[in-house]
Amino acid sequence: MMKPGKFIFFINPVARDGKLGRQWQKVEHHFADELPQTEFHMPTSAAQCREQVANAARQDNVCLVAVGGEGTMNMVANGILDVRREAQVCMGLVPFGNVNDYAMNIGMHRNWHHALATLKAYHIAPVGVTELVTLKGSFYSLNLADVGFGAATAKQHSVDRQLSWLKGQFKYNMLALKMLLKWRNIPCRIVIDGETITGELSILLAGFSPTLGAFKLVPHGNPYLKEMAITVGINMKKMEMINRMQQSKHRGIEEDEHIFYRTGRQVVIESEAPLVCEVDGEIVDTAAFKVEMIAHPGRIQFLVPDSEIESK
Repeated sequence: MMKPGKFIFFINPVARDGKLGRQWQKVEHHFADELPQTEFHMPTSAAQCREQVANAARQDNVCLVAVGGEGTMNMVANGILDVRREAQVCMGLVPFGNVNDYAMNIGMHRNWHHALATLKAYHIAPVGVTELVTLKGSFYSLNLADVGFGAATAKQHSVDRQLSWLKGQFKYNMLALKMLLKWRNIPCRIVIDGETITGELSILLAGFSPTLGAFKLVPHGNPYLKEMAITVGINMKKMEMINRMQQSKHRGIEEDEHIFYRTGRQVVIESEAPLVCEVDGEIVDTAAFKVEMIAHPGRIQFLVPDSEIESK
């Protein structure tokens, strides 16, 4: 791809606990001054963001930039994939979220200076996307798709609005403990590229990144893999789940009779009870009895730092 003639930014004003709108006003002029041609949008809803991105993605020779966290990045990626099946546009990121998992996983620093330098350098890499399919439709994830305990915890935050007075990573930790008190494993049949795993599902994550909410739950994940990285937790007791979550803050969870690491192109989950489904922190279904996850390696052209290109 040639260097884009225009950079179109999509800013989520409520990212970073509602602070981004004010913070962005102080730095926007740096991007306008140092990039060849810029356009800035601050959509007021997820639906409006996705529609604006889809319209922008119909242009050629543009880079669409998400300004916010994983949720903003997810809306931009899904807007692109709504209308584009070929790589005529690229995507960039200015990480202004609370955790910024994906930025960390592609070697970006958590500041706008490094993000601007990355956009200006224009080093492009094809990164993988996971498609999650339920009866409600298809949804795409750059970071990780999730069903089970993690998705149920995320639902408390984004749908139920629990513990809304808390902020940042501490809030997610408290929500996880709250969910653990009432969590019940879910009987499931899981098929990964023809291999069948049965049991009571505790966690299942699939995608192209190792971390979710700063927890290293899929340590074998990588944005440049040819297949999804998959972590399955079966028949885990509550205290064991607590111990594993603590373990994942510092290193990958150890594989044993309850934790399975796999890579694959397709995962199918059939459940006896409704599953909550999450992509990049966004809840896309709260009552799915069948879920399919499909790998799309190298699907989006992404601007990454120089060091990341050298290490791939």
